[in-house]
Amino acid sequence: MLPIFKAVKANGAQTVSDLIDKHGPEILDTEGQLVEDGARNFNTALHHAAFTGAVGAVDQLLKWGPELLDARNTTAAPWYNKTPFEVAAQAGKSEVMKTIQKYQRSSQASFIFEAVRTDDVQSVNRLIEMHGIKVLDRRDNNENTPFICAAREGRVGIMSVCYDRYGPSILQQTKDVLTQLDNFVAGDEEISWLHGNAERLDGSPFGCREWSQCRCVSTAEVNGSELLYARLKAGHTPFMIAAQNGRVDVMKAMHAIGGNKILMQQMDNGWTALHMAAETGHTSAVSQLLNWGGRELLDARNNLGSTPFIIAANFGQVDVMKAMHAKGGNKILMQQTDGGSTALHMAAPGGHTAAVSQLLEWDGELLDARSNYGVTPFINAAGHGQVDVMKAMHAKGGNKILMQQTDGGWTALHFAARDGRTAAVSQLLKWGGREVLDVRTNEGYTPLHLAAHSGHVDVMNVMHPKGGRGLGTQVDKDGNTALHLAVEGGQAAAVTKLLEWSGRSLLLMKNNAGKTAEDMAAEMPEILEIIKKHKHACGPCCMIM
Repeated sequence: MLPIFKAVKANGAQTVSDLIDKHGPEILDTEGQLVEDGARNFNTALHHAAFTGAVGAVDQLLKWGPELLDARNTTAAPWYNKTPFEVAAQAGKSEVMKTIQKYQRSSQASFIFEAVRTDDVQSVNRLIEMHGIKVLDRRDNNENTPFICAAREGRVGIMSVCYDRYGPSILQQTKDVLTQLDNFVAGDEEISWLHGNAERLDGSPFGCREWSQCRCVSTAEVNGSELLYARLKAGHTPFMIAAQNGRVDVMKAMHAIGGNKILMQQMDNGWTALHMAAETGHTSAVSQLLNWGGRELLDARNNLGSTPFIIAANFGQVDVMKAMHAKGGNKILMQQTDGGSTALHMAAPGGHTAAVSQLLEWDGELLDARSNYGVTPFINAAGHGQVDVMKAMHAKGGNKILMQQTDGGWTALHFAARDGRTAAVSQLLKWGGREVLDVRTNEGYTPLHLAAHSGHVDVMNVMHPKGGRGLGTQVDKDGNTALHLAVEGGQAAAVTKLLEWSGRSLLLMKNNAGKTAEDMAAEMPEILEIIKKHKHACGPCCMIM
């Protein structure tokens, strides 16, 4: 019996280890002539360990060679073409089966990734000696190679070992599939490695997580600093990721190599590093970028025309806004997107009251700014139901902003009513009373019309006490009442509520086409039933509200 088989049979993990050290990993593929239990032969150590139930040996062997999981026996039946797991199952070795399943669940993972995680340089060296440089091409469950994992985790010693053994082409390793962008984790040691190995940079995006489908410029174009131009599928560069995560130290290392040219790198959607730092609120990164690039960076626009200042407001990053305002002054307050929205427009929908208050402190006239369709920041806030933002704006602009209208004649109350923003509607009515209920759009719609058409009964209930009698008889340019529009929108609950308030008289009203609400409901059985019920239940004394 060969020594390796004897060691496995005895569950001698240390002996197996010593034999591998002496003879190399090829010994694991040795064919044996061990005869046991009816001349059942196995041609690998792992198969025999699985058959005899040597759990410790199985575990040790799989740490060294997880690819052995797929090895198939080539000796005679009944074990021909069996994997180690199949051998263990047929032999009834449940503990071995559990051990093998543990490695199967980790699929592509291997001991080398654990060695990287624990910064075990000696084990990495040993594994490379045992398996050759092909071990550095292995992928974990997230499609990372050991080198990419080492860079991500800041294992500079392991990075150097991998580079020295594999060669410069290891820098070109990338991920095949873009998963989730995560933190840029390069630290001080990686920065030193970056400075010391600038001539090696030929396209690999080490130092941050989840890179994929890199698009790098040629060596001749950037004289060895291609790494700074590697891009994700969406166009992120390493410098952008560093800025997004506020890693000023990493940014400085990259800027020392790439200069101001990298400040204006843009993603496919037009975002720069300053846009990304503004979004995530990393004020120190923003300040550093502005120190390098100045006012020019504040004018950079993404594909929708948003500047970094507008992005900062959109995400409520007040400290970032202050840093930018200190550099750009009040001029940046009136920057507009391609749709005409200012920073105040963009801060309003997200409920960023502190950002709104700061913007108004700098310039109260921002309340009159209009987008391409005449929407003001106050209208935007009401349409999104942001009552605290509305209050901050109302404290600055007073009741006059209640009557602001878009190009289509819509007020804040129209938008809040249409979108079912009950709290916003209540606040607007508290400020403006009946007057704001009577404002009409260019099509003649009142806020009640829009609430009824959209079926927002809660909003209608708030309006009804303020509107009094006659609110239900208001008509649009086509002669439609709120009841007509509720029927048109298929809103049974709104129809019921309007008829509870107004009764049979409202059913008699015809629009400009000569149709009653009942006529319009001819092909709507549920609503038609509601109308008929109220029509017959209400006598001639029914009043219109």
